[in-house]
Amino acid sequence: MTYIPDDKKNEIIEKATLENVLNDFHSFKKSGSSKVTDCPKCGGKDKLTFTPAKKVVKCFVCDLGVKTPANYLKKFHGKNFVETLTDLARIENISIDDIPPAPKTQKKSKLVASVKNLPVKPKPQTPKYTNGSYLDAMLKESGLTMEDITSEIQVDENTKVLTPAFQTGSVDAAFKIIPGVDVIIKYYDLESKPMTYYKKLANGNISPKPLEFYRVRYQTPEAHLDSKGKPTKYRSPYGSDTKVYLPKILREKYQQGSRIKTLYIQEGEKKAEKACKHNMISVGVMGIHNIASKKSLPAEFELIIRKCQVENVVFVLDADWNELGSLEKGAPADYRPYSFYKAVQNFKDYFYAFTNNAIYLNIFFAHVKENQSKDKGLDDLLTNTLYGAEDKLEAQCEKAMVDPSGVADYLQFYKITSQSDYKIKELWHIQSTQAFIEHYKDEIKKANIEVFTAGRIKWRFTEDDKVEMAQPIEVQETYWDEQTKKIKGGGTEVTGIKFNYNRCYKFLQNRGFGRYKLSEKEYLFIHKENTIVKEVNASYIKDFIIDFTRALGEFEYENVLNLLFSGGKQYLGDASLGNLQYDDPNFHNNDIGVQYMFFKDNYWKITKDGIEENLLQNLPGYVWKDKIRDFKPKKLNALIENITKIDDEVVKANPSLKNYQGDNWLFDITDTGDECDFLRFLFNASDFNHQNHTRDESTYTIEEQLDRNKHFLNKLSCLGFLLHEYRNPDVLKAVVAMDGKDSEGSASNGRSGKSLLGEFVRWLIKTKYIPGTKNNLTEDKYIWEGIDERTCLVFIDDVLANFNFKRIFPEITGDFEVEGKGDKKITIPKEKAPKFYITTNHALKGEGGSYNDRQIGVAFSDWYSEHYKPTNDSTNNSKFFEYWDYTQANLSTNLAATALQVYFQFGIIQAPTKKLKRRKLRQDIGEDFMEWADEIFSDYNNLNKKLPKSGLYNGVLHPNSKSSFSGLSFIQKYPQQKIYTNPRKFKEKLIKYAEYKGYIFNPSSNGDNIKINSVEYVEMFVSEEELQTLINQSNEVF
Repeated sequence: MTYIPDDKKNEIIEKATLENVLNDFHSFKKSGSSKVTDCPKCGGKDKLTFTPAKKVVKCFVCDLGVKTPANYLKKFHGKNFVETLTDLARIENISIDDIPPAPKTQKKSKLVASVKNLPVKPKPQTPKYTNGSYLDAMLKESGLTMEDITSEIQVDENTKVLTPAFQTGSVDAAFKIIPGVDVIIKYYDLESKPMTYYKKLANGNISPKPLEFYRVRYQTPEAHLDSKGKPTKYRSPYGSDTKVYLPKILREKYQQGSRIKTLYIQEGEKKAEKACKHNMISVGVMGIHNIASKKSLPAEFELIIRKCQVENVVFVLDADWNELGSLEKGAPADYRPYSFYKAVQNFKDYFYAFTNNAIYLNIFFAHVKENQSKDKGLDDLLTNTLYGAEDKLEAQCEKAMVDPSGVADYLQFYKITSQSDYKIKELWHIQSTQAFIEHYKDEIKKANIEVFTAGRIKWRFTEDDKVEMAQPIEVQETYWDEQTKKIKGGGTEVTGIKFNYNRCYKFLQNRGFGRYKLSEKEYLFIHKENTIVKEVNASYIKDFIIDFTRALGEFEYENVLNLLFSGGKQYLGDASLGNLQYDDPNFHNNDIGVQYMFFKDNYWKITKDGIEENLLQNLPGYVWKDKIRDFKPKKLNALIENITKIDDEVVKANPSLKNYQGDNWLFDITDTGDECDFLRFLFNASDFNHQNHTRDESTYTIEEQLDRNKHFLNKLSCLGFLLHEYRNPDVLKAVVAMDGKDSEGSASNGRSGKSLLGEFVRWLIKTKYIPGTKNNLTEDKYIWEGIDERTCLVFIDDVLANFNFKRIFPEITGDFEVEGKGDKKITIPKEKAPKFYITTNHALKGEGGSYNDRQIGVAFSDWYSEHYKPTNDSTNNSKFFEYWDYTQANLSTNLAATALQVYFQFGIIQAPTKKLKRRKLRQDIGEDFMEWADEIFSDYNNLNKKLPKSGLYNGVLHPNSKSSFSGLSFIQKYPQQKIYTNPRKFKEKLIKYAEYKGYIFNPSSNGDNIKINSVEYVEMFVSEEELQTLINQSNEVF
């Protein structure tokens, strides 16, 4: 079975218990308060331990423990989510045999695959707590009740409502609360009002209205992968700031002004609530790394300290506070200890600053000690080991804070009020690289990593189990000279030390540092590591040498360090490092019909025939770090298939298509493609015949379906063209996207989705974004500043009607000249220059071959608008790009590969030109002229006859004129137009108006000038049928 509906999933997850699953798979024997059996993962005899009281199963050999039945099946038996649900249903006797098959997508037509209509989004509801839910189990596990977390919340100025902080429910992709089996965690401020935040938008602006802040705790993290494919336990709203969780008891004490002698700060909402319940008043932080990366803490701390007369602040970490955690290849081995150190350091600095306001706090760092019960956090201690004697912990902690040793039975305290940063580093053994390696040697070896990084230096284990630098310094690389003198009795003594520039440059170049040439005067500092090249600056290089010197021995080489500290700017500044040799790495370039996409661990080689996947470390050549996406994609089945031009073979199989043979296309959207939100967006934006954002395929004519097909494949092939980082000399064009809907030339429809295509490319490759709304944009000499050969695309968004397209012809087809402030100039050779994507609500001005040859048109329908957005059609109404979960991010990555394959196989598929041409004609004609001409030529007396051009223009008739017309002249109706429209331009507009309306201009002279007796005439001819219709309509009026 591959389909289980959501309601059945929820039933299975709610009823399944860890104990039932374990008993189904194993026979246990008792071992004290626990049960043991053989581990199914490592095979260790009696190594799998299940503790019923804690509802935890763990193998200490694998160092793997879980608390939920789903996690057990996944981590110990390697089952996927559907297999897990199937097993859980069997064990709990839940029938899934009578489940109907998955709902089928709309049947695909041979002409085009229809994108299915999504179900109506459920109305957001505040979920209610139900017995037997995941929330119930979560609270019970922590020794909490609903009463513990329920308080009066100020919902508005006059209303208070009893509300639990933890509620059953879930969130959709837009982070709106919906019914579900997960847990919503509400955040309330010190006055018991809902906390709010101002969302940071993708364009860098802040949302105008505050939104309520809450988090979600997922019951099954494996079912909620983040954009990198990792299971997600907790999730906060995208674009929100860092908040602190204030438990019920703390808020009550604050509101009453009660004294809080000691304030504890720890990670997690449950821990904070549980500690408060037992008189250890706590604040919950959303993550240790949040504190580590921020220099300030939320303002609530200061308010609590002042009002509640706090004396002690304690930052509490779990029992694994000094473990390295899971070491990934390439990641610094000291990352986790250093993060914990930075968190504690920032914590100390923040609270020590209160002394400036005459508030003197005792500042402590504490951690749970290793214990026989394997209790990890403060809440575990209170729930398990100290069950029934919870209040003893608070007394022990208060005693430990006045004891110089800081020892309590279950916690270790360190008073750090006046501790130096060096002393705090010693707690994690990161005061020196040698100390770190010595302490964590066994843990690093266990990870079985050949080369590891510590202190930014690479290290390795020797055959005799010693540690050495992976690339030790050679004699000819020592960047210092010792000055010595002879002493009596023989020997020498060091009298001084001097920097050696030449050997320093050799040292750096041997470790991948160098200069990369951009032009005769401009260059970048670069660092090559494995197959990756990244841009660095002088400060980075200086820090690398200082870290390397420390790794040699901070005390043994203290004189060298002091030399670097005192003369670092002179020895390792921009000017000095300008003497590094130029390096020209053999970059792995793309070619005709080939594009490489680079990811965190691997890369894809994409051709029209398929996708070849390889490890990044096996790349034959180098790649810029800027081009590597921090993502782990999975190749999927085809999103689109059977792309076919209607040719003889197609017509032979389907004679009804004979009249459509030529430049028309057929294709099918697969079930996989049907799940891709961005593919659906492109497809809908290609539909010009929809009915209020819906479609019934049975009402579409073949012409309408083929028109939609061509618009869609035009977008897809243009997407592939933009993503192909190769400048084909035969296709030197800019992609220009505009609204395809015919409207007044001065009108700006907008919101049709043109910019989203550019943002999609920007999500994938390095892009220079330029807002196009600035007047005289192309006259800015620094418009291209920041662009270099790593830039793949220039995205000029929403250009004005007067945009000077001709100004960028040289950049589109030739070398790319970049001028920066400070006399910085580089020339990017045309084979490495970026491509252009331009969006506009107006057709670009200009005519002739040189304009047409430099642009590829893309038209967007009015499916999307200001009132109907792409989120209305996406899965769970999710926004795009940063908001995508792993599934949509992976589908969209596969869509990008599909677009490249379409482009490689078929080239640029041109959009139907009719809509684009009509829009440009109307813009060239102008709305004043359009209104005047519609009045003149709606009168049948002015059609199918010769009319004096000068009379039409300004009402002045030549003496020899043999004809007149009814109505005002153009200049009489619009006098101000005389400045902009001379007689020559007036005639050009007449010709374009005739083309726009489908009239025949000057048929008696085959479109040439008509002059009789020095008088020029014009003709606007319609068919006899159309003329008769106008006459009949006129007679009906009268």
